[in-house]
Amino acid sequence: MGVAAQAASLVPLGRAVGIQMTTAGVLVADLAEVDTPDGTCTPAKDAGLRPGDVICRMDGREIVSSADFLAALDAAGDTVTVTVRRGGAEITAAVTPAVMPDGTRQLGLWLRDGVTGVGTLTYYDPATGRYGALGHGIADETSGALMPLRDGSVLSAVVADVRPGGHGTAGELVGSFDAADRIGGIERNGLFGIFGTLDAPPDGTPVETAPANAVRTGSATILSTVAGDTVQAYTVNITRVYHDGASTRFAITVTDPALLAATGGIVQGMSGSPILQDGRLIGAVTHVLLSDPAKGYGVSIDDMLAAAQEQASKFDASYIQVWGQAEKEITPDEFYLSVTINEKDSKGKISIQTQERAMLDALKKLGVDTQKQLRVVDMSSEYFKKGNALAWKQFQLKLNTPEQVAQVFGSLNDLGISNVSMEKVTHSQLDQYKNEVRIAAMKSAQTNAQTLAGAIGQKAGKCFYIYDSNNDVVPYYGNVFMARSMKAAVANDAAEAAGEAAGLDFKTIKLKYSIQAKFVLE
Repeated sequence: MGVAAQAASLVPLGRAVGIQMTTAGVLVADLAEVDTPDGTCTPAKDAGLRPGDVICRMDGREIVSSADFLAALDAAGDTVTVTVRRGGAEITAAVTPAVMPDGTRQLGLWLRDGVTGVGTLTYYDPATGRYGALGHGIADETSGALMPLRDGSVLSAVVADVRPGGHGTAGELVGSFDAADRIGGIERNGLFGIFGTLDAPPDGTPVETAPANAVRTGSATILSTVAGDTVQAYTVNITRVYHDGASTRFAITVTDPALLAATGGIVQGMSGSPILQDGRLIGAVTHVLLSDPAKGYGVSIDDMLAAAQEQASKFDASYIQVWGQAEKEITPDEFYLSVTINEKDSKGKISIQTQERAMLDALKKLGVDTQKQLRVVDMSSEYFKKGNALAWKQFQLKLNTPEQVAQVFGSLNDLGISNVSMEKVTHSQLDQYKNEVRIAAMKSAQTNAQTLAGAIGQKAGKCFYIYDSNNDVVPYYGNVFMARSMKAAVANDAAEAAGEAAGLDFKTIKLKYSIQAKFVLE
């Protein structure tokens, strides 16, 4: 679970900074098809190159940037010899470029030789002048590969704007910074953050660090900059602590009303925000839960300090990092409708009681067990004041098939009950299916690791790191019944509505999971 903190005390920061980093070589972010007059081809893929490879030489020429790559490709003949670093080993491949009508050559590669963005400083060690930031390494967003560091800087920054996070969408801090405003260098890009030396000591008071085994569930505080250059303290709740033998991480939920109002929770750029509990520095914010931006994860300060002391060459060559993915489509068997009866909204000003009786009769004719499937969720206060009149009454109706949903919409529309909407579409065994997909994704990661390691004559050994991205699928369906009233949604008769239902978006629910895992190379 990490090692004991190596510093007696550290200065917790929470300062937003600009980050500029160049890679040692050019990273293959992804492979692509090349369209030529003779058809489509995939030169790089055909030669065995893979996302995550780092191109270090072409025809013997050293490659340190995308410009170097293009120059070497222009000078190449019919075949170019490409040397890449993969999993701590060098691999050479002969690639035949695709020749385009204008004479240029393409290998079918998406390349990356650097990154620029906003992150947060976690701590400063006054004894050494060194800092740690982000809580996770800088990885290519497409391949997931940790980007090999050539050089980099952290820059003074101001948060100019915030794009709040939402369901399925990660928000971000929009920072303003200048490459000339350097405040320190980046000396290491590792699993648990970026590390280096600051040019000048920052303001702040040192606090004790807490060992990983002292982290507990309960209230905690994060320090972050979400406006301008002012660091603020915000309350969070640690809901679970995970000790997997190799590292320690914990689940956090933002509870501070001010932070929720400003950002929606955790957004990109807040990674590295220090977490304090009982007056001690325990770790840093690392990830947000895409299904709920108020929730995320943190890593222990023990793990960050241990990573800061690792020798980069030894550490980076000892493991293979892969992603595993799995998908599953299921047919929903639970549909929850919201039905509101309102005398003012009904056709012909029919009383609440009359509408309710008619609704019950219609539902029973459609085979709905109103005792089990229909419940009252809210009523107007006017009922309690007058005793004999209702301004409105709201029900929740549970159905089991899309066809039944269409029938109910049509039937209620015929009765003049227009305020009907879809609340939720799900499956009675959804949690079970989610676990099945998660397990399949982990097995996929293991298979990918074994395949890649085998290609270089090595084996994928013990898994020492698992990150469940937990992109929990809570389906959102953009069909007409979700957002529009019955009066607007149902313009045809019940038969036509039933025909439309067969093609609604909620016919299937897609579950998709991604797992990042790291395996020891043997």
